[in-house]
Amino acid sequence: MATIYRLPIRLLISRQRAEKVLAPHHEKLRSCVQQGWNRYLGRHMSDLPKVSRRGRANLVNELVIDEVRKAFDGFRIVETNGRFLLCIEPLVIRFKKLGPGLRTANYPTQQALAFDRQQRIPGIPSATRITVGYGINRLGTELDEIAVVCARGAKTIWSYSLLDNAAVLPLVAPSVPRQATARRRVRAKPDAKRAIKETDSK
Repeated sequence: MATIYRLPIRLLISRQRAEKVLAPHHEKLRSCVQQGWNRYLGRHMSDLPKVSRRGRANLVNELVIDEVRKAFDGFRIVETNGRFLLCIEPLVIRFKKLGPGLRTANYPTQQALAFDRQQRIPGIPSATRITVGYGINRLGTELDEIAVVCARGAKTIWSYSLLDNAAVLPLVAPSVPRQATARRRVRAKPDAKRAIKETDSK
């Protein structure tokens, strides 16, 4: 049986080093995810109840990747077996939706498992693989996280948020048409009602 090589945890890039390497690119990475999400909402806001979670994740991922292509023109990009990877040495970056615990949701193919385990894969550089991912709120209407995650198998080695101290790109969904927004009834507080009655009685 062939020996499967996995990059030892001690050889994975530390969080501190990764942050230093990616610091000049944090704003662009954050922007790519946000703009991809905004483009998705702009096209499919009225169809949100009809789109499955998997379908939404695929659509958003394609739009995020399109933004990455434009923002990181000139950087090495690897596309193999349906994977899109951005290389910023010594890191290889993929873009994915994140689930609970900042874990990615992958169909467990052999290559997906090998990627998550930091195993050698033909055509993919031997470097620390990380994920720039996004989390969605329970209603599926807004992003609630954009994070950088380094994992080995099912274990998260380190992670940090790209929203910490973010100076731009507030996470808001496009405005909903006024006619679709339910009117709120504002009720006067008891003290206010009492004051009105007393005024009427004078």
